[in-house]
Amino acid sequence: MIKIKITIKLATVDEKEILVNLMEKYEYESSQYTGAKINELGIYGCYDWLDDFWQDETSWPYLIRVDDRLAGFALVGDFPIEGQQTDFIIDEFFIIYNYRKQGVGKFVINHLLDQHKGRWGVIYTPKNLPATQFWRKVISEYTNDNYEMVENYARVSYNDDTLGTVLLFES
Repeated sequence: MIKIKITIKLATVDEKEILVNLMEKYEYESSQYTGAKINELGIYGCYDWLDDFWQDETSWPYLIRVDDRLAGFALVGDFPIEGQQTDFIIDEFFIIYNYRKQGVGKFVINHLLDQHKGRWGVIYTPKNLPATQFWRKVISEYTNDNYEMVENYARVSYNDDTLGTVLLFES
């Protein structure tokens, strides 16, 4: 088995541009499932709220590196999922394709859940089958199958009107 070094670090405000660049790749990849469209500048540019992650003490923007190379990001917030009791959510999560299927995502999620103890929520579109498989497997293993799944959650819909799936659990 190949050993890799995974680093998870809070992004500084000076690293915001790195997150914006990674989010553009994330939005591009996600658009096949969410129906998101690019704007007239040729970008998705869905980052109006990103500044909040440095202005709010209860939001955490993480950069992920593998062997000192940029590999993704995770945005964690303490805002609730509408209609659910949660202490934290994974607001956005992205691992660059080259680093998938190596245990990077699972390692990062387990680390974040251990860092922020409480009631968690994860939302994803059921059209994204790789994300569906990832989240169910990782959360099932982390919680020993002690989680709640809410399918067709009417309070979360995507650009194509698909209703989201929510996983709720304790860390």
